Amino acid sequence: MPRITQTDQLTPAQLRCLTHLADGLTHIGAAHALRIKVQTFRTHMLHIRNRWGHGSSATLVHRAYATGQMALPDAVEAPAVFDAAELRLWNAVAEHPSLAEIAIAVGMVRGDARKAIYALLEKAGAKTESHLIKLGYAYRVLPGPGQG
Repeated sequence: MPRITQTDQLTPAQLRCLTHLADGLTHIGAAHALRIKVQTFRTHMLHIRNRWGHGSSATLVHRAYATGQMALPDAVEAPAVFDAAELRLWNAVAEHPSLAEIAIAVGMVRGDARKAIYALLEKAGAKTESHLIKLGYAYRVLPGPGQG
């Protein structure tokens, strides 16, 4: 992950949006938690994408952690042991914005990749793919800034 430049720095409001997504909330749930209109939340997300380029919520959360703009969660013990294929999938969800790109990265067809992501979400105890990224940092299965 490249170093963050001044022009890549997110605003506090944008980071709050990503933090709520990392906690497993949907866009609507995050907007309610932030006490803002859903359209305002979507505008913040659009500005993040305009600044950083196309990305899924999960890849944007990953980038915020990887660049040190969001503090890493405290380390916690994972609820299970994850095999090499699951760890590859976890990294692909963090780094690739679309199901098609994730599938290519892990050598699966899209339908199988979607099923594998659902299984990984369940095994990891994640509510959403963005939450999976936060848990990946908490379980220390995703490398923190400077460890990649």
